[in-house]
Amino acid sequence: MRNLLLLLCLWSVCYSRAYAQGGVSLVSSVTQNVQQTPGTSLNANSPSKGHYADQYCSTSGVLDQTCLGNAIKAAGNNSTIILSPGTYNFSSKLIVSNLVGVEIVGSGDSTVIKSNGTAFECDNCVGGGISNINFSSSVKPRIISCRLNLSARNMSCDGLPTHDPAEIITLDPWNQGFGHIPTGTDSQLLGNNRLLSSSQTAENFDSGVFYYKPSNVKIERLTGTYNHIVLMDSIGSIITYNRITGGNGAADTKRSMTPGDRCGGICFWFSKNQPPGWFSNKENIVDNNVVTFSASEGIALNNTTNTVVSNNIVSYGGESGIFTGQGLSGSVATPTGTVTSGSTTIKGLSSTASLAAGQPIVGLYIPENTKIVSVGSDSIVVSNAATATNSEQLHVYSDPGISYFATQCTITGNIVHNMDFDGIDVGSDYPHTNRVPIYLTLVGNTSCNNFGTGIFGDGQYATISGNTACNNESYGIALDNANSTITGNTAVDNNQQKASINAQIAVGGITAKLATDGGNTIIGNHAHVSGGSSINGYGIYTGNQSGASNEVTGNYTVGGVSDFDSGATVPSGGGSHANSAFSGKKTIGACRFVIENGLIKQVTGC
Repeated sequence: MRNLLLLLCLWSVCYSRAYAQGGVSLVSSVTQNVQQTPGTSLNANSPSKGHYADQYCSTSGVLDQTCLGNAIKAAGNNSTIILSPGTYNFSSKLIVSNLVGVEIVGSGDSTVIKSNGTAFECDNCVGGGISNINFSSSVKPRIISCRLNLSARNMSCDGLPTHDPAEIITLDPWNQGFGHIPTGTDSQLLGNNRLLSSSQTAENFDSGVFYYKPSNVKIERLTGTYNHIVLMDSIGSIITYNRITGGNGAADTKRSMTPGDRCGGICFWFSKNQPPGWFSNKENIVDNNVVTFSASEGIALNNTTNTVVSNNIVSYGGESGIFTGQGLSGSVATPTGTVTSGSTTIKGLSSTASLAAGQPIVGLYIPENTKIVSVGSDSIVVSNAATATNSEQLHVYSDPGISYFATQCTITGNIVHNMDFDGIDVGSDYPHTNRVPIYLTLVGNTSCNNFGTGIFGDGQYATISGNTACNNESYGIALDNANSTITGNTAVDNNQQKASINAQIAVGGITAKLATDGGNTIIGNHAHVSGGSSINGYGIYTGNQSGASNEVTGNYTVGGVSDFDSGATVPSGGGSHANSAFSGKKTIGACRFVIENGLIKQVTGC
């Protein structure tokens, strides 16, 4: 037995020395870069279940960015890197690139990465991902309490702007004891003489991960305080079961179309290095995450197509809860024409003005990276054949140019509440004056107790059904949509600011009256105002241009000041509903609602 124990001890000492010699020492700098040639592996000595990062630290026993960087370099592709429990203090951002199938795994909340700014960046990484790590800021900010003044429609925050401009602060408009990092948006919510200083709005001290041009990566079960997840030009990636708190994720200033943009807790952004005129974020999934106290948007989709956002909870943030990119860069024309499957000719264009050979063109049935080849009197020839036959609105860009908005995305089953702006804000531009055919599906979401509108959006060919909006300060559901289906939605006790022009549910003519308004199907929606309340405004109203009819059938309004009859009347300047077909309208008795955490728990008295 003694001999056996002696042999085991000797083996342990020798193995440990060999293992230490197998580590690769990198010199720490302001930013550490680790380049791994695709398909290669250094095959360093490692335990059979993976490479443990704490055994690759440049300084033994000091947990920092070199531990993870050296372990990744030693392990090579198709490997697992394990971060054992402990606190890894990152003094600089770790950048790795060209990894294939590399899994970085921690031990949950007991594995902590602390940094001032983004801690980990993975460029051009394929497969693999990162999981079970707590990313937290190394800075502990001061929390400033704020008070909401409904009558004046602003917030005042103690200590602004008289405190030290160099002091890092966070704002707590909802008095939850935890604040979000201030951004330029917050100045809209603060009272006179309470504006944020430029040094505060530029501060970026939260930790987190940034993936540039990833494909098929999975980011899951990350936690922390003041943390974020940002993906730029991502294809087929999954973000799931993360807890993001106080995030202020920033787009990379060297590669972003909008340098310095803050995109909140979880976001898909787009780079200026992409070919013009096509969507750079595609076929991603964002599900079952909890995002709270984000600096701006909770979950943001920019330049995104075929992405699913489902079953997330977003609350107490500094902007909108779920947000799709709004705005078109370099767009020179938006003609409507007929595309034919297998053909490169687009016929019957409403206009060919401003069109020229070489311009990028985007359409639902036009392949990526398509450009105009030639221009006729009412037709054009493009570089790639259409994938289906249909009449659609097209977008033509200057070269270079890129689309900001999201299309063919599904947003379903999410709960959003207590945001400083709108709850769910989807569309093609802001302030929602463009009817781009975004083909969004917005189903079964709940958006309540937000400082703006519950659900706000624009676009064409959208499906908006089964959503609930309650106790929002402005509209419940406000849509500048055309040719869309709006069915089975419920709006309860919105318009808390009691503005006479607001409504529980409004469709068309809200921010602008355009020729493309109308053509909507509005069926079976419920607009409720609790009995005895003093909430003003409309129940349901529609607005559209003459000749563009909406079908408005079988909707309900309940009690309060506005019933369906008055609710169907459009406010002054809000458009016309003269061509809409109203039928099956029903007004029923007053109801009372019990709402907890953005959910309707009880309905009585109907």
